[in-house]
Amino acid sequence: MKSEVQTLIENLKILAEDLKPFEGERKFVLQRHTRGDSVHYDLRMLVGDETHLVGLTLNLGDTEKEKQFLKDPTGVQVQVEVKLRQPISWLKVQGEVEPGGVGATRYKPAEWKILDYGTYHLGTTKPDEGFFEFFFNGKHDIMEGRWITRMLKFPEDREDPKSKMIDRLLFWKPKDQNPYKEEKKK
Repeated sequence: MKSEVQTLIENLKILAEDLKPFEGERKFVLQRHTRGDSVHYDLRMLVGDETHLVGLTLNLGDTEKEKQFLKDPTGVQVQVEVKLRQPISWLKVQGEVEPGGVGATRYKPAEWKILDYGTYHLGTTKPDEGFFEFFFNGKHDIMEGRWITRMLKFPEDREDPKSKMIDRLLFWKPKDQNPYKEEKKK
């Protein structure tokens, strides 16, 4: 059985393959997805060959962090999960879905709300480190500028700093908006 970290790394490699360098910009959408009693955000991006979407699930929930993210996301680190291939039609999904429908629970409805959309292009990627650099141009200024993902280690039990360290993928808009430049080793 694969560990959570092995699955994450495999998904990051699939994401990197789907996001391999392309010319120009591609479409994206940021949706708030209420599914039963839970809330998360879906960041969906059209891939280079324009055959499908990939993206990230942003685990913001209905929290103070969500309010800060919507007000000024700079520096707000959000734990994310890799979304694998999805149909292009999901770029425009919004509104309510009846219980049992796509994105809903068996007994409770779902709602998608488009918060931002626009174009993006890819910067530097280092899939083995969970590092992806994106440059977004959102129409509603939530997803604007340089954003990165990075795999970082955290204690499994945040109350006990001596607990086992686990890998988590984080996504944020750094204060430094300059593109990442890899230092050449001499």
